[in-house]
Amino acid sequence: MEAITLTEEVIPNLKDKSEFDTTPDWLNYIIDTIESSIEEASGEHNFKEGITLVTDSMCSPAYKIREIFKNNKPLSLEDIKEIEKQVSNIKIIKNSFYQRETTPEKLNLYTCWSLYQHGASWNKIYELSDANYAWNSDNKDNVIRKLKRWSKNLGWERNSK
Repeated sequence: MEAITLTEEVIPNLKDKSEFDTTPDWLNYIIDTIESSIEEASGEHNFKEGITLVTDSMCSPAYKIREIFKNNKPLSLEDIKEIEKQVSNIKIIKNSFYQRETTPEKLNLYTCWSLYQHGASWNKIYELSDANYAWNSDNKDNVIRKLKRWSKNLGWERNSK
């Protein structure tokens, strides 16, 4: 069976902007670190054969940062603020992953977050995640309360598009 790894898991802890002399230096560091981490994890020189990286293009902070750099030259102040926000989201996700021991638990968190950002209702998120046996018989109300805590504590936002 192939190992599943969430994209944000392969990105090392990112340095703070304050550690750099200029914002452009920090921005170059961010994109270079993300690109090299993803390439290393999924490239043919990968020492871990058979890894599948999971990315949801609508909610993955790493994907969003890559798209900003790909589509916006030069970067605007709005782009830079969005990159800062997404770097913060990567840190939040990584910290949250440390609290989850198994890949299914991490994948469940990522799936629920993705569904939330895509606009799914709490009931729909519960139904879809419960269909994958994510909740080990917790009752629906408890799970929805847990999902709402996750959304608040992890700073989930609904996509405006």
